[in-house]
Amino acid sequence: MSIYDDAVEVAKIYMGPAAQRFMSRQVTVHLGVQEGKLEPKHMEELAALCYKGSKMFMPDDKARQFGEKIKLLGKFS
Repeated sequence: MSIYDDAVEVAKIYMGPAAQRFMSRQVTVHLGVQEGKLEPKHMEELAALCYKGSKMFMPDDKARQFGEKIKLLGKFS
C-alpha cells in the first residue's frame, strides 16, 4: 500500500465516500504531485492542505485532528 493509499484511508475516517476525491484534489491540484509520486516529504504540506480544505465542512478540532493524522503518515512511512 502506498502512502497515498494510507492518506485516503485516513481521510475515509473523516469524510467517508468523499475521501478519495478530496485527497486526489489536494494531492494533484493543490500540492502538484501525481498520486503515485507522493512521498513522506510531502506529508507536512499535505496535512496543512487537508486541514484548510476540511475545516470548511467539519468542526475545526476534527479538521485539525485529520491534518495531524496525515502529517504522522510522513513519519511512519
